[in-house]
Amino acid sequence: MRFRSANRFDPAEIERRQDPEKEMRGDLLFFTILLIVAILWIYVIPNYVYLSLPVLGHSMEPTFRNSGDTVGVLRLTGYAYGDIVIAYSNDGTLVIKRVLALGGDTITQVDEHTVRIEQEDGEVIVLQNEPYIYGQNDSANNGKTWHLEEDEVFLAGDHREVSQDSFDYGPIGRSQLVGRVILLFRDGGISRVVNTWADLFTALPSSESPDLTPLPAPGSETLSGLSAAA
Repeated sequence: MRFRSANRFDPAEIERRQDPEKEMRGDLLFFTILLIVAILWIYVIPNYVYLSLPVLGHSMEPTFRNSGDTVGVLRLTGYAYGDIVIAYSNDGTLVIKRVLALGGDTITQVDEHTVRIEQEDGEVIVLQNEPYIYGQNDSANNGKTWHLEEDEVFLAGDHREVSQDSFDYGPIGRSQLVGRVILLFRDGGISRVVNTWADLFTALPSSESPDLTPLPAPGSETLSGLSAAA
């Protein structure tokens, strides 16, 4: 004689059915975790950690395209020479620029092809024929010098002939910086990790660059802010 096997029951399922409050506590824990993840994703991450922004305007060509490019921005970060950053202009517009000088530096545009940065410790950074830029520096700024306060940075667009930046309006406060660009999204995918060209910022002793001595300037310009988009 054959006997049909008895139904098998999961002891945990039996215990759960005997304790409905345990099921409610499990559901409450699940929705609490879901709410925390949603808050992190919607509020904390874009406001304090990372955000993604489309590139608009021509001031960072050829590094970034005017349409179709999107950049990934790390908000919790420090800043170095050559970094590409997102910042707020004085009128509240978000702009994308490159860091040329940091707090305490004195920056001089020697000519259309050469920028000289003297650091607080006396070291000199000479930017000559920067390979990432398009066009050349505005000759109207030849000989102009800007001294940065400790909480300021000097920003410039890679397309120097169209960019409105610190060469026009002077340094901006670090509090206006949003974050550092770390990724470029192009043609539907991650094109590359952004190369900031920081290795091109070569420190040279002042004694080795006598031909790059700052030209006389009418005075230190400390206008703050950027006012043109991208």
